[in-house]
Amino acid sequence: MINTTVIIPTKNRLDMLCRAVRSVSEQTVLPAAVIIIDDGSLEPVDLSSFESMKNLNITIVRNNSSVGGARSRNIGIYQANSKFVSFLDDDDAWEPNYLKEVSATLLEGEELAVYTSKSFVLSNDLGKVFKESIAVDTISYNKLLNGNFVGTTSCVTVKKSSLVCIGCFDESLPALQDYECWLRLSFNGVIFKPASEAKVFYTINVNSTQISGNYDNHIQAKALISKKYITPLERHQYKKLEATLCFFIAKAVHRRHYLSSLSYTLKALIKGRNAKLIILFIPYKALNLIGVYSS
Repeated sequence: MINTTVIIPTKNRLDMLCRAVRSVSEQTVLPAAVIIIDDGSLEPVDLSSFESMKNLNITIVRNNSSVGGARSRNIGIYQANSKFVSFLDDDDAWEPNYLKEVSATLLEGEELAVYTSKSFVLSNDLGKVFKESIAVDTISYNKLLNGNFVGTTSCVTVKKSSLVCIGCFDESLPALQDYECWLRLSFNGVIFKPASEAKVFYTINVNSTQISGNYDNHIQAKALISKKYITPLERHQYKKLEATLCFFIAKAVHRRHYLSSLSYTLKALIKGRNAKLIILFIPYKALNLIGVYSS
């Protein structure tokens, strides 16, 4: 078995959680252990829900009250006894060859983290992939300053020791904890290698309840990250980071408050973001009518 532990923060959605864990149990290469972090759900998660998945070594860690995704993942990291840690949110799922492809890529070097391709699905139509993002490029620090090219935690596997060395996820951030963690990892010499054939099904909630859609949290996170990186970054690097953070806010706001998103879209363009974000000048509902989703 691959020496990897899977962390799954839960949000009181047992049906989605079971889908996520089932996708782990169907892996052609199984993880050494699965740690489920029950982040204060109203109905405690019980092992009986996973009786049909007896090929997995499952441990459930219960937070009596919700402590958030960053701290939940950190709890899971420190619980892990394996060399590598893979993350999977409860509303996402993996294709059956995911861990096989990831483990093959990990053999290519010592200072590697692995990120994978993503297939985007909607929560009301989980069987239909409407967009794909293929992991191709090796991602280093300078590239990350221009955007989260690594992506969601559900597509990342990294050494536990590398995470512990940087202090794991920053629990003070109300959003963008994954992106900021990838920044610190890459700043400390970790290279993100693509595993193109490994795919995660990333679920977009059509009811707009995802944490990633809470733009107030994004605005607060931008202020904290900007303050955190103003000293270690050179001026041109800091400008890239500021543009990227404005882009993240624009995407988060765009989904709910189109007019409010325009100022952040403009700031991102002025500060140097790619002109492709011009799509955010089109209202979210209009994009959806033609089958294009901005987040």
